[in-house]
Amino acid sequence: MADLNRERPTHPERRDRSSELAAGRCQPASRGWRTASRMTSDTDMLSRSARCNRRAPRSGSRRTDATVEGLTVLDAVGPYEVLSRLPGASVTTVGLDAGAVRNERGSLAIMADATIAEVDETDVLVVPGGIATRDLVNDSRLVSWLGRVHETTEWTASVCTGSLLLGAAEILERRDATTHWLQLERLRDFGARPSDERVVVQGKVLTAGGVSAGIDMGLTLAALIAGNDIAQAIQLSIEYDPRPPFDAGNARTAPPEIRCSRTKARGPPGTRCRAGRLASI
Repeated sequence: MADLNRERPTHPERRDRSSELAAGRCQPASRGWRTASRMTSDTDMLSRSARCNRRAPRSGSRRTDATVEGLTVLDAVGPYEVLSRLPGASVTTVGLDAGAVRNERGSLAIMADATIAEVDETDVLVVPGGIATRDLVNDSRLVSWLGRVHETTEWTASVCTGSLLLGAAEILERRDATTHWLQLERLRDFGARPSDERVVVQGKVLTAGGVSAGIDMGLTLAALIAGNDIAQAIQLSIEYDPRPPFDAGNARTAPPEIRCSRTKARGPPGTRCRAGRLASI
């Protein structure tokens, strides 16, 4: 998926999407792009947006990344490493509360520099996921902000269970969407049609599967914004050429005992399998 134009051995169900990212849908502007990434959080979770304007970058614009308690770090950092490399990109973090926030394991802290009260529009909104989404779907302040800002965007995107927050904000109604494989069916609660594709593009809304799929989504979005050549240059810059040692990164291909261990650990109660030491992963 992230390999936009060249053939190489891939998962048999993956496909080249370069034709879907055709030139002309979103070309780079001659005056450059300004991209600001804003992440929304409370003590548990973070949403993220990137702003891309077809005008010259502001003097002193920042390129920043952040995470918060309850966030799966790669959900945010993966797209950040891609989108922050767009020409003229400027990145700023935004949270429900400013200050230091920690990831879902409490082992990493990054700063949110501004609050959502200071942000009322953005061109690209990217919402990462994490364990805290189970509570944040009921956070009216965050959900209403996502809905308002979505009205101003050129692109709205999510990674992993960040799609549940988009769903709570009524952004996914009657759209195909994806999320982490363990949460796919929850999308129906928000009027979405679950898809097991790694990245789903529906109009101006993009959703990505679990965690690492955020990099694929970032490259897809970079191509839509700036064209395939720039997206491929970014891919090469971050040397995104995944060749995992196992074919266990998808629920359809993972060994049954591995898949069962994840379901037992985090899925419906009553699942019959021995999770053992895998349950805490």
